[in-house]
Amino acid sequence: MDEKNTAIKKNNKKTIENVILLVELMLMTGISFCLIGVHEHFYQVEKDYSFYKAVFLSLLLLILIRRICFKRDRTIIGLVICALLVLAFIYFKGIRADRYGELYSKSLRLLTVNWGLFLFIIFDVFQKKTVLILKKHIKNPFLLLTFLTFIVISFFGRNTLPFICPAFLLFLTEINKDEWNKLTNIFAMGFFIAFAVYFAGSLIVEPFGYNNSGRYVGKFLNNCELGMVCAGAMICVMYFWIQWFRSESHKLSQIIILFPMTAFSVFTLWIVSGRTGETGLILSTVMAIVFLHGRKARSTLIRGGIVLGGMIVAAVSIYALASFLQARIINGDLLKSDLNYSLRHIASLAVKDSSRGAFPPNTLLNALDEFSSQRLTTWYLLGVQIIPFGQIAQADLATHSTYLFWFVRYGAVPGIMVAIWFIIYGIVACIKNVKNDKTSMFTLMWWAYCAGIFVSANEYWNAPGGYVLLIMIYPLLNSFESEICSERENDR
Repeated sequence: MDEKNTAIKKNNKKTIENVILLVELMLMTGISFCLIGVHEHFYQVEKDYSFYKAVFLSLLLLILIRRICFKRDRTIIGLVICALLVLAFIYFKGIRADRYGELYSKSLRLLTVNWGLFLFIIFDVFQKKTVLILKKHIKNPFLLLTFLTFIVISFFGRNTLPFICPAFLLFLTEINKDEWNKLTNIFAMGFFIAFAVYFAGSLIVEPFGYNNSGRYVGKFLNNCELGMVCAGAMICVMYFWIQWFRSESHKLSQIIILFPMTAFSVFTLWIVSGRTGETGLILSTVMAIVFLHGRKARSTLIRGGIVLGGMIVAAVSIYALASFLQARIINGDLLKSDLNYSLRHIASLAVKDSSRGAFPPNTLLNALDEFSSQRLTTWYLLGVQIIPFGQIAQADLATHSTYLFWFVRYGAVPGIMVAIWFIIYGIVACIKNVKNDKTSMFTLMWWAYCAGIFVSANEYWNAPGGYVLLIMIYPLLNSFESEICSERENDR
């Protein structure tokens, strides 16, 4: 009888765990769907509302990850107090549709609810032995730099706290290696599902949504943002392939699922042809090849050398192709209209006499300016807006570069600090992967993706790239060997 009851309890526990995983996947899919929606909307209030929905779902996911027990009286009391504070704030501030407008009032109310959930989770944090986590990791210099960077971003960038709070709360959550690997799989799968649903819906509603250059845009504002989303989905698929190669079973069922996922991602990348997203995808692929499991440092150096040599050959080949195409255009053997979008930009690398930008002809900067659609000129002109701290009045934040945005928006000194934090983020991720730390491969791939797209796109913290970057920092700040994790396992 006891054996039967034990078996029933194990089955019930497994069923509950599977249900929790399914709910986590649904929440992550919803989060990704809302983040992708930020790129679809034109008005800022629509973008904010979509992002606040993503934060709301993120906080619900954190409640689930933390396994907050609602059977405790203290938890119920904390929830009631936070709910009353939210209702009181909405009432006394008069957040109504007739005063603020329908959508803006919804956005403000949802933001207030998010702050209430944040306080509720903080209440749960102080009930547990979170001090032990801080003591264990307080000597981590990257942790101190991250906290200081978060403070700087919050101080000089208005309304940035909602971006940072979920990442901060996640750090204060005890997660072991197996849990984090499962969560990473959920993050990647949720993002891909949201992307697939979004893109398939766009193809149904806007089957002929191509712009003048023949690239698909669909429901999105522009091709660049759609290309970044497509590249992010492809990185998720690559991560699952890496997981398959690392596994010992090599299940055929996983291959059957991965092939259509790969085919759909390649198809979307082909019809969208976004240079910014492709740049991030290339860098992410390079990182995956160089730092995939092997003989640690020696294997990494060998593969790194091979990849570097391949990139040099590819760069020389592309410039040779550009010179060949440009020579044919000059001789009249070929018209620019005969080339597709990508080849036209490759040909522009060999342009000698362009005067559209801010750089003199017959220079490398002039050629790169042509290749980047005059983005170098934009960056050069926006450089005069940078001041030591903060931003000038009526600053142009359409910088076409996230790196430049940090300097224009936060100021030169804070911008340097954020840039240093981002560089060290990548270095720490590389070091962990050299040591065969399998918890941080997706983190490294996503960092490399962001390093690429940040060059020529404004990817704010409330967009998919920046928001996921903050979430994926978790394995770089934790050793996964905290005593709290083992205590938590025993409590379950």
